[in-house]
Amino acid sequence: MKASTSIQSCKRLAIALAALILVAPAASALNFGLLLDQNFAVANSGFGYEPALVPHFSALLGDSGDLFLSGSLRAVYGIREDEEDLSWSFVPELLRSEFIWRFRATDLQVGRMNYSDPMGIVAGGLFDGARLSFHTAAGTFGIGVWYTGLQYTNRARIGMTAGDLANSGYFASRRVMAAADWDHPSVAPRQLPGLRLNLALLGQVDVNNGDRNEHYHSQYLVARAMMPVRRLVFELGSSVGAGQLLRGGGADFQLGLAADAAMHWLPRSPVPSMVSLAGRYTSGWSDGPITAFTPVTQFSHGHALRSASPGISTASLTYAVRLHRSLVTSLRASGLIRSGTILIDADRLGGDPNDRRFLGTELFVSLAWSPLSDLALSLGAGMFQPRGSSTLLGRLDLGLVLSLF
Repeated sequence: MKASTSIQSCKRLAIALAALILVAPAASALNFGLLLDQNFAVANSGFGYEPALVPHFSALLGDSGDLFLSGSLRAVYGIREDEEDLSWSFVPELLRSEFIWRFRATDLQVGRMNYSDPMGIVAGGLFDGARLSFHTAAGTFGIGVWYTGLQYTNRARIGMTAGDLANSGYFASRRVMAAADWDHPSVAPRQLPGLRLNLALLGQVDVNNGDRNEHYHSQYLVARAMMPVRRLVFELGSSVGAGQLLRGGGADFQLGLAADAAMHWLPRSPVPSMVSLAGRYTSGWSDGPITAFTPVTQFSHGHALRSASPGISTASLTYAVRLHRSLVTSLRASGLIRSGTILIDADRLGGDPNDRRFLGTELFVSLAWSPLSDLALSLGAGMFQPRGSSTLLGRLDLGLVLSLF
């Protein structure tokens, strides 16, 4: 890792420590903690081991304020398909670190915070900035502005242009994102009790240096509805994304679509369980008026495939059950369908995926066990079989989180 990266990381840590020292005398309750987070993964492309120390600090500032600071020092050890030797690398990160102030029916958040659009398909994860929420009888209204250029590249997962995908530095692509959203937990309590609606308008501006030969700006409209009916829960969401690709003095305008639907059934059984039928559509590259849906944050299709390519839609059936108060397991079967021209990760799909509509099937099983409040274990295993190919893609993930104090 470059020296400049370490210097910048140390500066951010120093700022966080200074903030902690300044607010500590005024805090009415303090809480310190240290987590040991370990992850081990084996896949066709290689294997990796990532242990991390995650310190965190929280404080109550009077009756209206909260402060939360956290970071991590992660070691990455493993081998990849494009490398020949095992290697170590160390990644310092500032994780969720925000100040929250509540006054009357308003919440103010400042710092590095979690944000996700209503569908979880445009932007999700940690973002640096500020968000203001207003709680009213007509629902909760929120506005926020964030910057992505101070985050770790692999954490931000931004891949909107070729320059983003080729970025191997510590800091992520520099983009300014803004969002305005509305959430109502029960729009029509008499006619449709339990109907919940979410709307969001998002936009991002590419502020990367001029040495890049292309810049991409985009805007999104997202809507989501959820409705419980006895032991069933229905979900429906959609998004329209408009983009402007500036390249070589010209501009290409793009329009992408995304939609998802799900039905969850809570059967009467001796143990709590749920059966879910879900589907998600994303448009892909084409010569028509509708082209690839390009989100701010890359989201992967499948556990074993892990492709972020637009133009892949999924249909899945999931069964989840809580076998014990500390043990939850699930099994998911998914089918992947081509909904546009695929240009990314085509080799992982076997042959030319653009010659067929059905891409393959994936099976995924997960297990989460927390026998103690200070210990959590997780297991995830998936297999993807591309249609028309004998190559089976597999991935196994093991995770352990231990609270040291």
